[in-house]
Amino acid sequence: LMSNNADHEPIDCACVIHGDVYSWQYVDTLYNMLRRNLTREVRLHVYTEQDRSVPGHMIKHVLTDWPGIRGAKRSWWYKMQLFNPEYHQGQLLYFDLDVVLLRDLQWVFQLSQEHFWGIRDFRYLQRSTYSMINSSCMWWNVEQYSYIWDMFSKEGAQDVAKRFHGDQDYITHAIDYNRRRFFP
Repeated sequence: LMSNNADHEPIDCACVIHGDVYSWQYVDTLYNMLRRNLTREVRLHVYTEQDRSVPGHMIKHVLTDWPGIRGAKRSWWYKMQLFNPEYHQGQLLYFDLDVVLLRDLQWVFQLSQEHFWGIRDFRYLQRSTYSMINSSCMWWNVEQYSYIWDMFSKEGAQDVAKRFHGDQDYITHAIDYNRRRFFP
């Protein structure tokens, strides 16, 4: 659990905006929802292309472009760069741009930082034993799980994209079952 000193530290949150599927308005909306639903200062890390302008109160991380993994249907693979410790180290709270936040999120900080937290993929409603991660909302320590980035980089984005349907399938594959936890 977090120490009392950490209760006043800014919380590092992240989003990925790549291509033209979402307008910048989605980033602003997410940022405002985070500020309304967290009592601590929000540092929003925006993972995006080199030529996209990001306001000074946000932290820009330039995504490495991968040939052959472009287009709206493949852009989710850029989310894998969230696991690269060169961009960020420590706890990171991630949300897809189409997520809507309605209530206080302070409960997240009471969760064990030893585990990787995410939403259970909706397909579990059809099979109770289904334990895949839905990567639209995640909380983890980037350094602790940087091996996912290492594995992904070693295997190569194009090869991984051929073997797995999407990023959440790969993330689920990479994280040991006993290390995964699902948000209540």
